[in-house]
Amino acid sequence: MSVQISINVPDAQYRLLLAHAKTRHVETHHLIEQLVSKALTPSQQSLRDQLRHNIRQLHSTGRTDRQIAEALDEKRSRVSYHRADMQLRSHDPRGRKPLPKASK
Repeated sequence: MSVQISINVPDAQYRLLLAHAKTRHVETHHLIEQLVSKALTPSQQSLRDQLRHNIRQLHSTGRTDRQIAEALDEKRSRVSYHRADMQLRSHDPRGRKPLPKASK
């Protein structure tokens, strides 16, 4: 589905847009569509911030990394990384055991 909209662009800006479109060998409306699409796509930073907010909220309820990962449909390692980076303690009663050292 597409919706038609009309926009008002001052002459000077439209000439710049037209020149830019010409150098890229596209029509002006394609540039405008790309700008709208980019404006509506969340940035990686905002997605990361939202994930960390959700982890913090679920962590405050006493959930383990595994439970948080399941609730958010994320990998446990990703949840663990962000939780530790935010300096939140683990709710796993077992804790993490160190891996045995490789013998030579």
